[in-house]
Amino acid sequence: MKKCYLLLVCVLAATAAAAGPVEFGRQEVQKDLAERGIAAARMKLQSEVSPEPPETFRILPGRVTVGDLRGLMYGLLEAAEQIRRQGQLRATSGRPALGVRSLRMSIREEAASRGWLGSTEFWQRWFQSMARARFNRLTLLLEDITQEQALEYIPAISRIAAEYALELAIGFRLEEPRARGGPSAEAAGPSALLAIKSLLIMSPSVRTVQIWMSGEKARTEDVAFLEEWVLRAVRETGRRVTLEISGDALAPEAVDAARKNGIPIRIGVPYKGKRPAVVAGNRAAEVIWQVARGGVPGSGAAQRDAFVRQVAGECAAAGCAGLEVEVSYGPAGPAMEGYESWGRLGYNPRAAGAGSTQGATR
Repeated sequence: MKKCYLLLVCVLAATAAAAGPVEFGRQEVQKDLAERGIAAARMKLQSEVSPEPPETFRILPGRVTVGDLRGLMYGLLEAAEQIRRQGQLRATSGRPALGVRSLRMSIREEAASRGWLGSTEFWQRWFQSMARARFNRLTLLLEDITQEQALEYIPAISRIAAEYALELAIGFRLEEPRARGGPSAEAAGPSALLAIKSLLIMSPSVRTVQIWMSGEKARTEDVAFLEEWVLRAVRETGRRVTLEISGDALAPEAVDAARKNGIPIRIGVPYKGKRPAVVAGNRAAEVIWQVARGGVPGSGAAQRDAFVRQVAGECAAAGCAGLEVEVSYGPAGPAMEGYESWGRLGYNPRAAGAGSTQGATR
């Protein structure tokens, strides 16, 4: 049976709703109604959760039909954008072309000394921008921060991400957890197990562990370490967590090890200007294309949108699971400008890009 919820776009000041993706979408509608001078009571939207695929929505007069809560947030955000642009709603629908639309940040120890990493306000603004741009995941690649720093920051960031229906992924270069045991090789495995498992338990919106393997071919000892300690940490977390193997290394053995342990597996392959080749042993796994910071044209917004549209369309046509784009940033922290199109066009390659009035920032 369909569940129906009446969403009044107006809200009583005396009743503050709990934070969450639907509340965020509703607030965006409120803001744009107010900016347009339209009385909230004139625009009531009835929402209906139907057996549609995840992240989908359909807007009809007075009604938003959605596939899940993230789809409802997207439907409300689309409604807000229409109100902002034209002052009324028109019939439209949305369905994701790519299942994973991710940004990736490398987090190093010096970032821990910057105020933005531990700032609730920064992450709220960042995840709001990601939601408006239709991203659904942020990957934090933990380069050299300590376990104490990771446990201080990642669970808090995870909770904020969930308020905007964003998944958080945590990434490691395989040599980094192997070095956590110090000079004792015997201590590296238990240390990695504890580090990864603790982060997963304390960060419930983390649904992916991304492991970067160096070299052209995965070494036997790396695969053994991955299977004995990393996969064990994922398996013992007690919820569904996907393992994502990334980098240039060919790792069909790692794919086999994950399958043997009953863990969902995905392969991240670098995008270098053309459709990446996938090794035969990896073809049965889901694949995402990973775009390095140097792989994005530095020209104007229109040229950048054309490039992103091309890559997103090629990725969807190839049947890949999604795209992930590396974010570069300076001491002041990352900024969303220049990245919005990867989310919007990954959701709908035919949509207007960030160079249009549909930009993700406000």
